Amino acid sequence: MNRTLIGYRNLMNMTQTEMGQVIERSKQSYCRRENGTQEFKQSEMLKILEKINEKFPLMTMLELFTKE
Repeated sequence: MNRTLIGYRNLMNMTQTEMGQVIERSKQSYCRRENGTQEFKQSEMLKILEKINEKFPLMTMLELFTKE
């Protein structure tokens, strides 16, 4: 489970469905990735980082996707 990603998604007032749309995946597919049962592709991580950087420009890929 990526608690950092969940936290930032919530700070941006985004649902899993909305974040799934960012990476062009269904809510279920996004949920599996966020919960750690499936890995994010690098292209998906970049899209998510770009979205989060709109509000939090100092966030890095390493900080956002490091496993806990």
